[in-house]
Amino acid sequence: MYEVISGLPPYHDVSHNINLSIKICQGLRPRFNIKVPQLIVHLIKKCLDANPLIRPTVNEIKEILDKWRYYENKSEIGEQIKEADEINDSLPTSIYLQRI
Repeated sequence: MYEVISGLPPYHDVSHNINLSIKICQGLRPRFNIKVPQLIVHLIKKCLDANPLIRPTVNEIKEILDKWRYYENKSEIGEQIKEADEINDSLPTSIYLQRI
């Protein structure tokens, strides 16, 4: 999800070595340099939970995404997407281009 939203692989600016692995095990998670709707951030955090039993199944993720798609213009997710787009459109071009 991080790569789809940002256009960059997670930890693209960090050496992929044992230190990164340890930091990930200690709770390090990718950060966005753009505004991301809070509902999407919550879903990403659930998917990245250290406890695999808490992570949603692919079917649960599909249900959430289907609901968002169906109700996008009439719900909280639609409002959050609109707000994020407005904020991201006002970002300097160099930051905006990083997400493409």
